[in-house]
Amino acid sequence: MSLILGDGEHVAGRQDGDSNGVGKTLALRLIHHCLGADKPPPALASVAAEWWFYLDVRIGGRDFRIARKGDGSKIALNEKEIRIKPFREWLNQYGGFESDVHSFRSLFPRFARRSQEDSASPVALEKELPHEALQRTLYLLNVDEVLSRRKVELKERLDALKDEVKLLKKSSIFRDVFKAGQRPESRLKELGAESDILRANLQSFEVSEDYRNIEDQANQLTSELRAISEEIHLLKFELDGVKDAQQRRVDITRNDLLSLYEGLGQIFRPEALRHFQQVEDFQKALVSNREHRLMKDEIRIREEINNLEASESSKSTARAMLLQHIAGKRALDEYVSLTMKLAGLEEERKRLQSFVDLEKDKAKELQIVKSAMVYQDELALRYAQSDPLDDLDGKYRSIVQRLYPDSSAGITLKNNSGENKVRFNLDVSVQGQDSDGIANARIICFDWLLFKHGREHNMDVLWHDNRLFADMDPKPRASWFSFISETFMKEDRQYIATLNYENFHSMAPFLHDSIRSMLENSVIVTLKGDRDANRLMGVKFG
Repeated sequence: MSLILGDGEHVAGRQDGDSNGVGKTLALRLIHHCLGADKPPPALASVAAEWWFYLDVRIGGRDFRIARKGDGSKIALNEKEIRIKPFREWLNQYGGFESDVHSFRSLFPRFARRSQEDSASPVALEKELPHEALQRTLYLLNVDEVLSRRKVELKERLDALKDEVKLLKKSSIFRDVFKAGQRPESRLKELGAESDILRANLQSFEVSEDYRNIEDQANQLTSELRAISEEIHLLKFELDGVKDAQQRRVDITRNDLLSLYEGLGQIFRPEALRHFQQVEDFQKALVSNREHRLMKDEIRIREEINNLEASESSKSTARAMLLQHIAGKRALDEYVSLTMKLAGLEEERKRLQSFVDLEKDKAKELQIVKSAMVYQDELALRYAQSDPLDDLDGKYRSIVQRLYPDSSAGITLKNNSGENKVRFNLDVSVQGQDSDGIANARIICFDWLLFKHGREHNMDVLWHDNRLFADMDPKPRASWFSFISETFMKEDRQYIATLNYENFHSMAPFLHDSIRSMLENSVIVTLKGDRDANRLMGVKFG
């Protein structure tokens, strides 16, 4: 047993001095620092960055010296510099735990709780995830971890599958289908039907290489026929006008003229009207000329209509021959266009089909994983009901009852059937653990259980910091150290504890003389706050 006491500077009017900051907890942090912790104690970075700290350890009968700089930048093993990663691998191999799953750094803090957070729960340490804390504790309790690891694997696979399905449904092809208000399966059927129709059209497709040229000629003839038809229509309208003019009588009879002249004779002088015969002859000439002109117009129009109708017939025949030539055939570029459209539909169908198949595969695997989780739940339930911690539970109760004889205590393992990574609910309890002192006693007793009665290991050192004793009453604290003293008379192991001077001496009335003497002889150093030289590092900082 190795005890480190902290004694404050004694001043008038006070029973004892302030022992905070003399180096009790710092000593524990320096052990972790030399054993490969990630970060050095905060004070070292500013005050002792260039200092070297040395730790002597014995492993399997061999002595080793570990040295590390205060800022953690360099580390040496037996005076040979080594990088931190190989050093941690060396600790994994020789550090006392024969595990291919758990590292030395993940297990050692359970034998030397260095922070307030490490001392909040018997099972979990600072920054540990619940399932990690459970697996490491189950390992040290020598309880089957397979069920616990399997649940983690299944939960991680379940989460990964759910994420994959979410990403799958966020893909552009799925998003477009869902935006259109369709299910992928329905869109697949539509694509299949469209592809079948296009494929059938292509199979019956006859390509005419000069299709476009002939089509252009036919279109030109169609345009010309349309113009001829319009011109014929206009000429026929004009012919109808000529015929109408021919039917209307525009000449004046002799009697009409005589009547006109007789009327005019009352107004004009007779000599002015002496040319009646000349006027009559002129009127007859006008009528004859009009009829002659209308006849010539009729002949001209009919000739033009005949010529246009002959041209229309010729062009219509030519167009019919062209259309007959390409009847049932289509242009090469149209064939290419249809082929490309079919290829596009097939590509979309294949992509969508692959996504649908993948979604089905993921859904199937999800079901398999969920079924496996249900099966694992059944196994875990049966395993928990077998009470694998029965022996350890009895030992734990007996340890607790050395400190609190009238308090009930126990360790229970129950199946956790929730959809999470925690396989079991491991409960380490002591009656009255809402009290800080009893809560700390619960952790101390559990640490001893792992140290002495858990899985076989070669970690022969257990360290308890003063924070675990500070709130305990003197009597249960004395009972604890009596228990340790009695046990260590038969053990070749190392127990280290840091205590305030007042906490150490307040146990005296409750200790047997032999135990008190043994504890006093176990004090290896007393750190004091009276002057810097009596502090752990010889300086006051932090």
